[in-house]
Amino acid sequence: MVKQPKLTRKEIKQPDEFITFSNKAFRWLKDNPRLITATTSGIILILAAVVGTFQYLQHRERTVLDEYHLLEQELSKTTKDLSGHELDVKAAEFAPRYQQLGENYSRTATGQTALLRAGNLHARAGQFEPAVKVFELALPKFDSDDPRYHLILESLAYCYEGLQQFEGTLPYLERITTGTSPYLKDRAYFHLGRIYRLLKREAEAIANFKKVRELFPASPLVSAVDEEITLIGK
Repeated sequence: MVKQPKLTRKEIKQPDEFITFSNKAFRWLKDNPRLITATTSGIILILAAVVGTFQYLQHRERTVLDEYHLLEQELSKTTKDLSGHELDVKAAEFAPRYQQLGENYSRTATGQTALLRAGNLHARAGQFEPAVKVFELALPKFDSDDPRYHLILESLAYCYEGLQQFEGTLPYLERITTGTSPYLKDRAYFHLGRIYRLLKREAEAIANFKKVRELFPASPLVSAVDEEITLIGK
């Protein structure tokens, strides 16, 4: 059996460390009441500011969501009997209102969605120049790893293609292919292949088409790669 070491009288008489520390702490609190009051007040003010900001943002999110739903209902009612290009052109008339909603509430999720809605309405109607402006306005509001960021890049590329400004598509597609996220990369490589083919830059077109097959063998675009390659040089 292990023998417990005996404490000497001197050790027994020494004050307990926790008790000693506690006594010092209480004395400090007693000697510094103004400092404690100021510190406590500062903490309370910070907490109040945080809670107030959170409630304010919640209120704005609810407000913009209500306005967004009302706008969607009005759009649906206005275009319910239309179809095709006529529907797209009529719906695009609502784009400025979605854009204004997005700009007024740009720090909210619904406000950001409203900006994307405005860009999409313009693009579907073939109004590529205003679509580019809205998408460029929306892009900085999303993190680069957010799927919506890549969707905006892709949309910008399609808009420049719609404007027949093929060179203008390249920076946006390349930002997708060089990014860390795999989202939309197969489509971006395929789109790059088509654009390079239209620009008569055949080697770059083939290289990007092959990237689809090599890096994304399960992509549904793989089956279209060979067909696109056969079009090169024609």
